[in-house]
Amino acid sequence: MTSPASEPKVDKKAFDREAYRKAAAHTLASLHQVIPPAELTRFSNRSSAEVEALQEQVAQVIPAGNIVGLILGGLIRVRGRTLPAEQAKSDVTALLRGIEMLPRHILPSTLYGTFFVGPAAVLAGYQKILTLAGKDPESAFPDGLWQFYLEFALREDSARHTNETTHFHSASAEYELTLAPVDQLSAWVCAVSQIYFQYDDLLYNEWRERVYLNLLEQAAGAAQQSRVLAFRQLPQAWATQRPYRRGHDANPEENYASYRRRRFDKFLQNRLGALPLGQRDWVQETYAARVEQELEAYQQQMTILATLEPDRYRENRLSLPLWQTRIGIIFQDCYYLLPACHTDALGQPLLFENRLADSVGQVLQTSPRGELLDQVGRLLQTDRTGRVYEAEGGRTRGYLHPIPFQAVRRHVTTIFYHHQINGGNRPPAALLDHQLICIRRSEQERARKSP
Repeated sequence: MTSPASEPKVDKKAFDREAYRKAAAHTLASLHQVIPPAELTRFSNRSSAEVEALQEQVAQVIPAGNIVGLILGGLIRVRGRTLPAEQAKSDVTALLRGIEMLPRHILPSTLYGTFFVGPAAVLAGYQKILTLAGKDPESAFPDGLWQFYLEFALREDSARHTNETTHFHSASAEYELTLAPVDQLSAWVCAVSQIYFQYDDLLYNEWRERVYLNLLEQAAGAAQQSRVLAFRQLPQAWATQRPYRRGHDANPEENYASYRRRRFDKFLQNRLGALPLGQRDWVQETYAARVEQELEAYQQQMTILATLEPDRYRENRLSLPLWQTRIGIIFQDCYYLLPACHTDALGQPLLFENRLADSVGQVLQTSPRGELLDQVGRLLQTDRTGRVYEAEGGRTRGYLHPIPFQAVRRHVTTIFYHHQINGGNRPPAALLDHQLICIRRSEQERARKSP
């Protein structure tokens, strides 16, 4: 996560209340100048008294002068209630810039005294501006208001996750496995690579379980069966049965995501069968509609296949193609990036006919502009599960594979070896090609030029 700027220091005794009052009055005048309160009643569907109260609240929360009126005017010129993509981000950035230009002593410490509260105050004021302009808040914040706030206030990367290793070591002891450090680290890198490819399925399971449990509770209530044992505390009941690894009853071809889905299906069917036919149909029809409307947006928002582009006031979260993803390893104060996908010796992605481990692969090309191409230069794209398809037409060409264990082990062995020789200095020239990716960034250029 990008470190936030240090919190502004505000001296409460130096707060100039009169200057703040004048700034708020100037802001209110700019709002009136853009469009009279009487006309705003038509856009906002609010009474004149409510409109005037909202304008005063906006001026007090965001005393940024003419910029507030310009934002309101721009929103009014947008036809309909739905905002264009990126409109809210652009508006909030402009409002934050306007606040930043004000002398610090005229801003109340209760609104702008900390790094975290300032963006919240601007966001609250912007919501009131949306109300005045008669715009739909959901179109302004498609990922939700909290996610929008995190990107500005905490500069939060929603793709951060922490995984504990307790069970890995306890299971090794349980099965009397004695693994060398190289093999332990290689196993973890392989697990991370698998997670990259399966993360959409893991998100699907999480979303599906929550939605179905909620619909079951509603259906049981409508059928007056809430007190029936099968429908009591459904989330807690599933939590006691939810698997956290593949069990002994897992099929050989099942990964964890598909195994968990099968276990939930069994839990679900037992309870669906206890509902009246009408309620059962309602659950299935409502679920199908929500899949169509919500699932893709949920997976897009929650995926870890994303990177951050820092801006002055926020982090812009950008999708990252699966073939460009890397797995970071920090080892003895050095940072290494390993490919998450199966590549050839030169690091070019491999395209496989299917998802099977013994599938035949062919080398793909990458352009200097970061594009994925086939052997004749045709532009390709990948989805979050590793499917490769043509950018024009969408025809499936094959699949990416996670990096295999033996390839990971070669990388990890090189990392360990690099730290064993000469106290971690430059490796011998014979191994340089294999170890360039395992050298500190500051040393890479020197290593390439060395004989």
